[in-house]
Amino acid sequence: VTDLHNLTITNFQSAGVLAQGDISINDGTANITGFIKLSNCILNGIGNSTISGSGVISFRGDMGSQISGFANNTFIGIDGGTYSFVGSTAQTIPAGTYSNLQAVNTEAINLDGEVIVTGTMTLNGTVNIGSASLNIQNPFAGTLTNLIGTSDSDLIISGNAQNIHIPVSLTELNNLRIDNSQIVTAEGDIRINGSLNLG
Repeated sequence: VTDLHNLTITNFQSAGVLAQGDISINDGTANITGFIKLSNCILNGIGNSTISGSGVISFRGDMGSQISGFANNTFIGIDGGTYSFVGSTAQTIPAGTYSNLQAVNTEAINLDGEVIVTGTMTLNGTVNIGSASLNIQNPFAGTLTNLIGTSDSDLIISGNAQNIHIPVSLTELNNLRIDNSQIVTAEGDIRINGSLNLG
């Protein structure tokens, strides 16, 4: 384990910075404006630590276990960075507000609770909404048909971004709410089992 007061990652080349072991930030700041690959390592905040930045953090395991303990987390917020899920077994996106999410997982990524994405959600791997709620404010990137929903899934489209498309793979939803001031295009038929709200 490497104990640090502050950590700054600015390298944004495709190789990124590969963590070789667990990292603890003790009453300091982890400022990620570049690209760090945690793989299976842990980035842990101790005391009054902060994680911030607009870079990319990729990891293979459980987000809550691999990135935890930070008293202040602006990386996760509206103007934050990108969490990249790159595992080879199922991963879970915890409920919360994220700036950008990137699904690269070769198995599946499941949502747990209400997930709000204020920036871009990139679908390079399968994302299963399941019985959770997904709130997007911008168009999806990647392969749109990698988004899967069920009769228990809720999709909320808010904000005012143009060119938002609901993938043809979402054939069934529980609730669909569109609070976007622009035209939203459904790529196929959608069966709504709960309510359709056009705000």
